[in-house]
Amino acid sequence: MKLNKKGTKVKLDTKYKVLNLLGYGVEWGIPLGYLGWQFDLFTFNRAPFAVTGWGFVAIFIVFQALKQRITNFIKDYDKNLGLTAKRAKKGFLFTTIVGVLLISQIFISGFLWLFGVLAVSNFASLIPYHFYDEQFAMKKRVEEKLRDENVELDLETLKKLKEPI
Repeated sequence: MKLNKKGTKVKLDTKYKVLNLLGYGVEWGIPLGYLGWQFDLFTFNRAPFAVTGWGFVAIFIVFQALKQRITNFIKDYDKNLGLTAKRAKKGFLFTTIVGVLLISQIFISGFLWLFGVLAVSNFASLIPYHFYDEQFAMKKRVEEKLRDENVELDLETLKKLKEPI
């Protein structure tokens, strides 16, 4: 740590700033790298369950285009279909549940790994953060002392100015 030229603020050394950036890199870089590798986000290889950046864009566009139609169809379900189709309402519900469960079954291990990687990267980032946090806390304490000293100096200066010459 060092003081600025005026002696009013404390600056952290560059190595502690780098440790803070390293902490961010470990905490967020590892999970993002894992996601990119696992789901093949940044290449166009045919990995299983790969969703490329263009895949996200296409899904978003289709969803936005059909959102209002799907909402209207669900609201007017009874008006749009005949009697036999109305009886199939529970069947559609169960089919939807089966689809969600299949997707869940496919991706559950992926999510377990993802959250495991998030936990490990968070714990690993604590190592560089520890040194940075110690210096940052010390910086705050020194800045408080400087502020208190400056206030006392200012009060003394004001008292001297008020005294008759």
